[in-house]
Amino acid sequence: HHSFGYVVALMLWHSVGLAVGNIVASGLLQQVTPKVALVCALTITGICGVVLSLLQDPGVVLIALLRFVEGCAAAVPLVYLPLWVDEFASSDGYWMSVLQIGVSLGHFFGTLCGASTAQWAATGWR
Repeated sequence: HHSFGYVVALMLWHSVGLAVGNIVASGLLQQVTPKVALVCALTITGICGVVLSLLQDPGVVLIALLRFVEGCAAAVPLVYLPLWVDEFASSDGYWMSVLQIGVSLGHFFGTLCGASTAQWAATGWR
């Protein structure tokens, strides 16, 4: 059973991956079509999530690596969606603000719920 701080520290590798992925995603979206980039990013995210959930006793380094890769992959839709909304939504700016607040709230509550669940589940979900 790990401490709350330990769990949060491992979960924050996702945020580090997002920061790195934001830099890479803009170049990637210029090299391939958005559909290819999004499908690849979602596939990588899914694979990392499945691998992370199926490992019986993953080490700290492996958990951090998988969370980092998930964050890098999650950056692709986070970079592309504002571009898509800007191109196709109405010009009043409403949908862009909804999109931007959704990202922040989703990341915050996802991290909070994940860390809280891990803290309270002394024996793990398995």
